[in-house]
Amino acid sequence: MQFSIKQIIKVGLYGLAVLVSLLPILNPFNAFSSLQNYSFDTFQQLFPREVYEDDPVVIVDIDDRSLELVGQWPWSRTTLARLTDQTYAAAALGFDIVFAEADRTNPRNLINQFPDNLALKQQVELLPDNDEVFARAIS
Repeated sequence: MQFSIKQIIKVGLYGLAVLVSLLPILNPFNAFSSLQNYSFDTFQQLFPREVYEDDPVVIVDIDDRSLELVGQWPWSRTTLARLTDQTYAAAALGFDIVFAEADRTNPRNLINQFPDNLALKQQVELLPDNDEVFARAIS
């Protein structure tokens, strides 16, 4: 049985199409993750979803505009508390962020850096603790 070049090319193209279709699904090395993310981001920029006021779930994302308005990430816990307080109508809030450590921008950290400065210690102790402010906002 002999195959013509045309048949070999046809079978090869079908095989290649199947392989290309399966690679993103199998994706053993996350080779297509950046391409998939870029495609999704481009699609969302070109055709963003409409926001309806009666949507049961609204996702608030920290994007470039947020960083321009609020400042460099990570934000202090007091900033997160202020933003949380501004979402007063929300029935529930979820954060896709790990708060594993104390806030590094907490004014109380100055006491450890300048332990001999008693005047600074007295003034800093009058300021609220960033983590406590955020804890109250999310409770």
